[in-house]
Amino acid sequence: MVKKSNEEFIIQKAIIDYLDKNGYWWERANSGQAFVKNGYSTRKIMLMRRGCPDLLSCVDGQLVGIEVKKSEKEYKRWKTIIDKYREIVGDNPDLKMQWRHEILTYPEIKKSWEREIFQYKYAIRMTRGGGKYILTYSVEHLEEQLNKLKLK
Repeated sequence: MVKKSNEEFIIQKAIIDYLDKNGYWWERANSGQAFVKNGYSTRKIMLMRRGCPDLLSCVDGQLVGIEVKKSEKEYKRWKTIIDKYREIVGDNPDLKMQWRHEILTYPEIKKSWEREIFQYKYAIRMTRGGGKYILTYSVEHLEEQLNKLKLK
């Protein structure tokens, strides 16, 4: 499980405050699984799918996934990884590969990129379904992205 940095948490909280202030519905999405002890047994609870954006929101009637990065540097790193990945598989990642196993055989793709690749796949699927996906690192950057999508 990847632990969120304090910087990312602070940015995410500022974005949540922005969404609240503007009257938009939002939900924080936790992905992975949780284990709950119940007496002598432990129960596994599945959370959101791997790669789900940090926040799901509805802005002006449009479903928007918001993936928060801790800095502009991290944002640019993510974009670089995804550009390289897109170069190999195109905008339809499911056509050319069976999830991670095949793509990780490409020497240009590093194992450490796995999380970003899952996030990208989620973004592709979300936008195919008519939703929007925003990768951001600040409230100001989120506003710019919403304006570009004409969602504000």
